[in-house]
Amino acid sequence: MLQFSTFRTFARIQTEPSSFRVFWHVRPAALLSIILSIIFLTSSCTFPWDANASDGNGGGKVIDTHTRTLDQQSLVRELVTCLSDTSKIESVYNSIPSKQLDGISVALFGEYITALTRFQNQQGVIKTFRIVSDQGKKVLLDQIAQNSHKYEDVVEASIPVELTYVSELTLVQPVYIYIQADENGTPYLSQTWVQACMDIYDFSALYFQALEEQNEEAVASMINRSQVPLNEAFSDAVIQFKAKELGKFYHVNVKSAFADYQILSFDVSQLTYLQPEVLNEITLSSQTKVVRFVRDSLNNITIKDSVSDPLSSKDFYLYYQGAKAIRIGDRADSKQFQGLFGDPIIMLKGELMTLAADPAVSGSPVIGTGPVTPTPAEGPEQVRYIVLSYSSASITIRGNVYDDGSWDGQIIRIRLRASNQDFYLDENIHAGMTRNDLLMVYPFADQTDYLISTTVDDQKYEMSFEFSVDNPSIISGVKLEMANT
Repeated sequence: MLQFSTFRTFARIQTEPSSFRVFWHVRPAALLSIILSIIFLTSSCTFPWDANASDGNGGGKVIDTHTRTLDQQSLVRELVTCLSDTSKIESVYNSIPSKQLDGISVALFGEYITALTRFQNQQGVIKTFRIVSDQGKKVLLDQIAQNSHKYEDVVEASIPVELTYVSELTLVQPVYIYIQADENGTPYLSQTWVQACMDIYDFSALYFQALEEQNEEAVASMINRSQVPLNEAFSDAVIQFKAKELGKFYHVNVKSAFADYQILSFDVSQLTYLQPEVLNEITLSSQTKVVRFVRDSLNNITIKDSVSDPLSSKDFYLYYQGAKAIRIGDRADSKQFQGLFGDPIIMLKGELMTLAADPAVSGSPVIGTGPVTPTPAEGPEQVRYIVLSYSSASITIRGNVYDDGSWDGQIIRIRLRASNQDFYLDENIHAGMTRNDLLMVYPFADQTDYLISTTVDDQKYEMSFEFSVDNPSIISGVKLEMANT
């Protein structure tokens, strides 16, 4: 099995000033393939970030205070010194009493400090620091505890420190680093905390490196390992498709090198990066993108990399029994719908509305095979929400209902239900499909909580999905709507 020390040295790419390519002048790509094959394809190999890879979580510590110790302010001041000037890492390490370093080696200390310097990432310098108050401390530690069940003791012992950076242009948002305190309140830097943080960092570094090297096999393996819960795992086809699409996106769109990524937050539960230069293919402008690595309930590390995956305009079309019928946003009337779908099973009429009104549908459902006669309209606006329900779909119209029961207006919402599959969106999206089938169309829908959107001519369109309670891998409902209508 590959030793972790070898892996850590291999993955510590942030020490190079430019990019992965500089690093690989020293370590050829062939070595990458060999090591990745060993790491990812050997089933007996345990990752350092796996659930059982760490011993203990650093709780119950008591530091001997009969000899010299640093107080909280002094310990933080030492850490800030080497954060501001990494050339002082070794001297700072030697200036901190060893009992307050909890067995951390100078190498691990240097790696951790170097990772923390990416909060700054050449955008500014540390202006001030402060120990967070008890109220603020509880908020921060409660957030960390949600995704770090294995590290409850060390999280509980942690003390947040707020760092404020300042650049030439503007004040940068504060960030947080953490020290720990023993049962008597003596501060120290926990080896468990530092090691757990660096495990996430190593995972992220290897992920980005594999993407830059276009190593789809490695990316697929990391996606596979980051899934939870295991009984709802993606299919092999979905994982390979995700890896392929990620590789394409990073090759074309991500212009920033890994060395230029800025860390936004970093603790035992998660690591969040800001990629400063990512091409928007629609506007052809540069924008930023956030990527997160989060511990899950099994203590594995989940990748939260939301690649641009906009809703396709071809999915604006509703198909009925295999034929293209209507498009969301188009005008429609009762005669057209009767010819396409027959009479609705249920018709609901909303109250009179203005554009600022709440779009909730009101009134009682009328069950039958024909249109219903509306109640008389009042006021200057004659616009209503009209919901037409069919065998396995409902369609919402914003428009007018007339005295003879006819109506016309704009199609603003389409819902698909799983009772049967007469209705589809672009012949691919339908209620009753599997999650894996959906991800073969929109491979990153899981990264956006299964909400997919796009904007056309200043109008935003959204598609969302519901999943069966009995079988979470089956889609029980699909909603396509014009947002804010």
